[in-house]
Formats: sequence, C-alpha cells, structure tokens
Amino acid sequence: MCDAQNGADVPDFWLGVVSSTVGSIVLNFGLNLQRYAHLKLALVPVSDRTHYTRHPMWILGFVIFLVGNLGDAVGLTFTPQSVITPIGSGSLVSHPLFAR
Repeated sequence: MCDAQNGADVPDFWLGVVSSTVGSIVLNFGLNLQRYAHLKLALVPVSDRTHYTRHPMWILGFVIFLVGNLGDAVGLTFTPQSVITPIGSGSLVSHPLFAR
C-alpha cells in the first residue's frame, strides 16, 4: 500500500509510530534508573562515594536511555515529526509507573 499524500508505505508509517512509542517508554525507564542510582549514591557516606558515572546502575540507565532515543530516531525516519512529537508524551504516562 502506498500513502497518496507523501508516497510512504503504510507499514513504514506504523513502524515509525511503534518504534517511537516504545522508544519513549524505554528512554523514560533509563532516566528513572539513573535517578535511582543517584538516590542510592546519596545514601553512601561521602568518603566512600565514587563518581556517579562509574556506578553500574547509572551506566545501565544511560545505555537504556540511548537505546530509547534510537527508537525515537527510527520513528522519525519512517513517520513525520508532526506525528512523532505527540507520541513522546507517552513518557509522561510511563513516568509515574517507573518512578515508584
């Protein structure tokens, strides 16, 4: 199938929508994991703390954040920005679920 307006395949459009939706949720999870690492480090005595960028949980959160942004980039490849931008608000819905 071909979309008459811009010549894009309809399955490509939905691939972009799904990719962006999943990417937004995944990057929000990564951000919350980084936040959790900061909270855990705040409980460690100052003399025993390492820099947060050396904390394994923070690094994992950052990698997950990057993967989520990659999903958004794939979404922008297949779907117009005017459709992808509102999908980013899905992270507002997923935030309370991850922030517990």
